[in-house]
Amino acid sequence: MISPLHNTAQQHPLQTAIRLLVRANETTDLSTGNHTQLAASTQANSATKTQTAITTNPAHSAIRPLDISYQQLSLHVSQLAQTLTNSGIKQGDIIAAVASDNVALIHLYWACVDLGCLFFPISARFSAYKVAELLNQHNVAFVYSDIKDFDQQLSTAIMAVKPLDNAKSIIQVINKINWLDLSAYDIAAQKLTTAKLTPSADAQSLPAPTIDINAPQNIILTSGSSGHPKSAVHSLANHIHSANGASSRIALNQGDSWLLSLPLFHIGGLAIINRCALNAAAMVIQQAKCSLSDYLEHAQVTHLSLVPTQARQLLNEALASLSHVKAVLLGGGIIDNQLVHSFLQADIPAFSSYGMTEMSSQITTSHANTLGHHGAVLPHRQLKVVDGMIWLKGECLFLGYLADGKIQRPLDSQGWFCSNDLGALDENQQLTVLGRADNMFICGGENIQPEEIESMLLRHQNVKQALVFGINDQKFGLLPAAVIDYVDGNLAGDTNQALTDMICSQLARFKRPRQYFLWPHNLPQAGLKVSRQQVINALPQQ
Repeated sequence: MISPLHNTAQQHPLQTAIRLLVRANETTDLSTGNHTQLAASTQANSATKTQTAITTNPAHSAIRPLDISYQQLSLHVSQLAQTLTNSGIKQGDIIAAVASDNVALIHLYWACVDLGCLFFPISARFSAYKVAELLNQHNVAFVYSDIKDFDQQLSTAIMAVKPLDNAKSIIQVINKINWLDLSAYDIAAQKLTTAKLTPSADAQSLPAPTIDINAPQNIILTSGSSGHPKSAVHSLANHIHSANGASSRIALNQGDSWLLSLPLFHIGGLAIINRCALNAAAMVIQQAKCSLSDYLEHAQVTHLSLVPTQARQLLNEALASLSHVKAVLLGGGIIDNQLVHSFLQADIPAFSSYGMTEMSSQITTSHANTLGHHGAVLPHRQLKVVDGMIWLKGECLFLGYLADGKIQRPLDSQGWFCSNDLGALDENQQLTVLGRADNMFICGGENIQPEEIESMLLRHQNVKQALVFGINDQKFGLLPAAVIDYVDGNLAGDTNQALTDMICSQLARFKRPRQYFLWPHNLPQAGLKVSRQQVINALPQQ
């Protein structure tokens, strides 16, 4: 078969594939797709003009869409694939991407599909040394980055780390890397022009290649909530089945648009690309420095994925921006009842889901509810709960973890994958996720599941984030402690007492936190989920 991108381009050539939002100090010729900077004198007042345009004259808003059709994207990808082939890239090669410009990454992803290469997006927020370790670990020979002088940063970071002998062995690999130039697709650098993106005659005459949808297609690092992410490998078939199953619960139709609010190094971001291509929907990419609410109001967004913090902010500060949205998919954190009530009262269709990288994104999905469940399993997935543990299999199940040049798939004898998540199914087969098995600790003989306490803590209006862990105690072994990100730090003392009272009255006295710590805000965060161990390690010695 051919890729979903080229198939949609043939079926719906003029349908928008990518909708870009350009800055107020740019002009956009929608007939050609070209945009240029205005004169410096005009730029000087751009911030004021942006505010005026948005608030007083929405018809001439500062935010304007720049659309790329599926036909154009298909041709661009064919041309890029040809360029990559000419660079010596062949089937099975790994192409790493350390970048934040999503337009270039989308082109590279689909080019990798055409070539049978493995697309390996890496967070640009990782340290240079961490990136170097990953490139060395997987023997990556081709890298794209939009970070200035990133090759030099890698070399400097490696040589600064001991032991020096190990650093030298890594730098030998780094020195052999072929750095790819995708500047023609680099929106962040404002280099997307009609001239650069006009496909050559050769590209326009190239037929869409036949691909093996069951072959390894990408590498996505797991969230690494324990601090040690793994390299999960998926096939295109995994993504196709995932997208089709997800669309059975949250309809996505031709002409709809999904805001690409999740990074492509996260499975949720990659899922959006595949969903849109399969359903001839547009991906809306945020480029200008405006608020999320401004984009929702002016970019014709119908679907979006939000973490709870983003959702609360929109509901509290810009409720009107969500009025035309068909679906809000919530994930990446605990969804408390207060947030659910806010969506219900505003009559905004919100959904919660249970998902993971190893299952190519969503596994179950439900309308957001106060019962605490995440819905029934989606098509193309299988789920069972044995002794409180969630087990998974199906057509969305990844190919395995890449380690030492081999893909290793940790399954039991019947092909089931252990999620290490604790859960329960009710009589209607609705799943409630109770937490991670490896987060649980024992306090005086009693099992403590941190996520249960965290969910309760998040109900307080002065708590933005909460993390519970066990601190050493001679009598009880481990006692609950909480790390709190306060809305107003000046009210921390009163808030802590209120939280303790709430846990005692609504859960159990032995589950109350014995100590409260301030949330450390100086930690690098590469993904949507913060590393629990990283937060705990950053706290003062207990």
